[in-house]
Amino acid sequence: MKKINLLPPEIKVKEENYIQRMVKLSFSLLVTGILLLILGSALFQLFSLERELSNLEEEIQIMAPYEMERADLEAVIAIKEEQLAELSQLPSRAIKVGSLIDEIQQIIPEELWLTHVGIEYPEMYIEGYTTVAEPISFFSHNLVKGIEAINSAKIEFTDETDYRGVDLIRFGIRCDLEMEGGVERDAIGQDSNDTD
Repeated sequence: MKKINLLPPEIKVKEENYIQRMVKLSFSLLVTGILLLILGSALFQLFSLERELSNLEEEIQIMAPYEMERADLEAVIAIKEEQLAELSQLPSRAIKVGSLIDEIQQIIPEELWLTHVGIEYPEMYIEGYTTVAEPISFFSHNLVKGIEAINSAKIEFTDETDYRGVDLIRFGIRCDLEMEGGVERDAIGQDSNDTD
């Protein structure tokens, strides 16, 4: 059997218009919903990013003093490393100074005795006593000729003095040193006042 639409054509057109309007409205609502969903998602992401940025700024403010402390600590570490490097060189310097003193002891004439040997690189100062003047010049000459680290030696002074009825000559000799690596203020001030 064949179906027959008994509705008047005006109602049929209205029904079709109604269906079209409902489809358009549904489609518009769907598109609007999707757009609102996309917009909401974007706003949520923006809010999340702003909150993360705020948290990062707070963390930076919290960490700023520690960064300054870190920079200060790095500066202190650099200074301590320099000091450690200097201290690591001290044994070799002490050996150099010790060998220099040994060399001086080997060339000192019997008529002389030393009361002070002071080293402040690049100079060395020697003081002592003798009973006769000639060994002072001999000793000064042998310091330059016999010890490689001494470039020059100059007699600074000679003074006559009396000690318990014995005539003595007090002398001072200044030497210019050239030691590999230098000796920074290793003052070996060996004051042995044997004349008291």
